[in-house]
Amino acid sequence: MLTFGNGERFERFWFVGSPVKDLMGGLYKDTDGEWRLAYRFRYYTSGTADPFAEDDKSWVSMKIKPDVDPAEMLPLSNVGIDIMLASTRITWEGEGLPVEVHDYRADGDGLDMFAIFKAAEWAHMRPAVPSSKEVH
Repeated sequence: MLTFGNGERFERFWFVGSPVKDLMGGLYKDTDGEWRLAYRFRYYTSGTADPFAEDDKSWVSMKIKPDVDPAEMLPLSNVGIDIMLASTRITWEGEGLPVEVHDYRADGDGLDMFAIFKAAEWAHMRPAVPSSKEVH
C-alpha cells in the first residue's frame, strides 16, 4: 500500500493501465527516513468497473538498506523501474491489450505527489485516516 502524507519524499510514481489489469507503484523515502520501493499488480476479477471492487491484488514492498548511498541507488532504481514499465507495456500489448503508461518523476513530499495523483484522470482514492491518503 502507498500512503501520501506529510513527510514522505517521492522520487517517482507510476501507473500502467489496461482494461483488465493495472500496475501501480512508487519509489519514496518514508517518514522514518528509509527508502522504499512498493508496487502492486491488480487484476480486475470482480466483473465490475468499480475502482474499489475487491479485485485480486499482489503487493511487493522493498526497503532499501540504510547504508546505501541515495546518489548511487536512485539512478539504478530508476533504470530498473524503466525496464519494469517497458516490459509490462510490451507484454500487455503483446496480449492485445490497449495500454496507458503514466510515469511521474518528482522531487517532492507526499502531499506534492498526492496533488499530482489527485489530478490524474485514471486515479481513484479514498481516505485511509484523516491525516493521510491511502492508494489501493
